[in-house]
Amino acid sequence: MYLVLLLLLTTTAVHGTTKKPNIVLVVADDLGWADVPWHGSPAIAPTLSSLVEGGIQLKRHYAQPICTPTRGALLTGKYPIRLGLQHLVIGAGEPWGLPVKEKLLPEYLQEQGYSTHAVGKWHMGSHCWGAVPVSRGFDSFFGYLNGAIDYYNKTIPANYAPQQVGPDGEPVGEMIQGYDFRYETPDGKGGVDDTVVHTKEYSMDLYKEQLQNIVEDHDEEEGPLFIYFPVQTPHFPIEVPQRYYDIYEGLVEDEDRRTVMGMISAMDEAVSTIVDGLKERGMWENTVFIFLSDNGGELGSGQYNYPLRGGKATLWEGGIRTTAFLHSPLLPQTSGAVNYEMIHVTDWLPTITRIATCGVEEPHKACPLDFGNINGVDQLATITLPGTPSNRTEILVNIDPFWHNKAIIAGRWKLIVGPNGHGGWLPPPEMIMNEVEDWVEIDDGGRWRLFDIQSDPYEKEDVSVKRLNIAMELFNRLNEYEAIMIEPGNKPYDPDSNPKYFNGTWTPWLDSC
Repeated sequence: MYLVLLLLLTTTAVHGTTKKPNIVLVVADDLGWADVPWHGSPAIAPTLSSLVEGGIQLKRHYAQPICTPTRGALLTGKYPIRLGLQHLVIGAGEPWGLPVKEKLLPEYLQEQGYSTHAVGKWHMGSHCWGAVPVSRGFDSFFGYLNGAIDYYNKTIPANYAPQQVGPDGEPVGEMIQGYDFRYETPDGKGGVDDTVVHTKEYSMDLYKEQLQNIVEDHDEEEGPLFIYFPVQTPHFPIEVPQRYYDIYEGLVEDEDRRTVMGMISAMDEAVSTIVDGLKERGMWENTVFIFLSDNGGELGSGQYNYPLRGGKATLWEGGIRTTAFLHSPLLPQTSGAVNYEMIHVTDWLPTITRIATCGVEEPHKACPLDFGNINGVDQLATITLPGTPSNRTEILVNIDPFWHNKAIIAGRWKLIVGPNGHGGWLPPPEMIMNEVEDWVEIDDGGRWRLFDIQSDPYEKEDVSVKRLNIAMELFNRLNEYEAIMIEPGNKPYDPDSNPKYFNGTWTPWLDSC
């Protein structure tokens, strides 16, 4: 303990952390457990790899099974069942989103004097102007409001827009699709200055340019910098410029896998733009960098989670246990560390706000913050001081009343109830098949399953019969959560949102939220 305190005091003296630290939060989209080089993939990502080596890996970091719920949990510190975000995602043209009454992470940071900027994917609702990022705590937003645009032409179809089907089973009639790429800032009058950016340039190249501008234009005298970079990569459609694809010639044969590896290299360059820019301005030494994925990789799209079970949109570990790490020159004692404590995506709101308010020098010291009734907990001490146990004992994975499934983790135990999708262990194509013992697809019959994920992290043995008392205890706990759950906020496609009414662009169409 004396050595740890000495390191922290030395860090304070060297880096002069009287200034609030800059904070960079990068959220990859559908990045699989087996997609990153520090988990054995062939991805070439020198910047991210260096940050991992000099930071702390979070090996039991949990998110939600799919995009929108994770983003809502991240930005509010609340479980999706309390936000109406527990089922599926927000489709283009659907009039709902993260409730505007919720206070978001960038709003807490603005109160601490931060300049706040978002670059990439929003996916928290865009039916009204009050739902877009610059109405919710960001000083600027550059990217797209919906869920999965084409990386080049920047279009996205409506997920569930009604379309007639002909006798041959093929769709007929209007295909509802629109453009979605923009730059937004507050207009100073409570509204939004929205500029549609028309381009067919690869989106990651555009993000790099915008990130560079944000760092270069930041005025340190006006306060610290917060960059939220919810990366588009490697979400479908999997697309990458030829220059990145060619990197893996002779290294990766499978075309989808090679494309995803190229996308990760492109993402790495974007991260490098942030890191190098901060270093050039002398700001990196006072920066905390956080990286995570919003859920597991989507099986069948060149993404893999092996040896974890299942993938995106499932409650298996492959869907919710995501790659994550923290790196900061302010925390040299974390260099090369690996943390196996339980951390949930809701924990980042109180942890980041604590860093912004009280710094990183005394993680065990109380920081006077009032978040109201959130589910996230401050995990700074857990992350930065080796041997410090997690500040949480359980995680509500999710309760989906439409899919009739739910799951909870309590300590070493995990209970899954109901149907849960693909339950196999799918290895990436670069693995030698005779080295894989459990390459199978399991038909999920919808029963409950209990796993000891401390001794069985790959969920191979259901111990619900042997440990019936524990299964019942966790089932009752799920029922307690279900009693306070609000109804899912999902709403069907609204024809008034049709991009044909807005010059071919998806844009907020309702007067109020």
